[in-house]
Amino acid sequence: MKIRTNEEIRMFEDAVNRCRKAVFLVTPDGRQYDMKTPSGFCQGMTMLLNAQDFAEPELFTTCFEDEMVMFEYISNSRKIA
Repeated sequence: MKIRTNEEIRMFEDAVNRCRKAVFLVTPDGRQYDMKTPSGFCQGMTMLLNAQDFAEPELFTTCFEDEMVMFEYISNSRKIA
């Protein structure tokens, strides 16, 4: 996953805030960031903004409802791209 615009940043932050449980960003080298914590969100956003096409971080949720929130974000962000 990669974030490219300010609108995607805003939409992503809104989606993470709507999630009820932990949302993890995992980098290709195995680093994990809990996007629900302030420090994890800042570090994770840095990774998303600087991601290379061949080494994009992946997003994981801990419940089905939160997964649907993130799918909605991905679907909407592709529409504005």
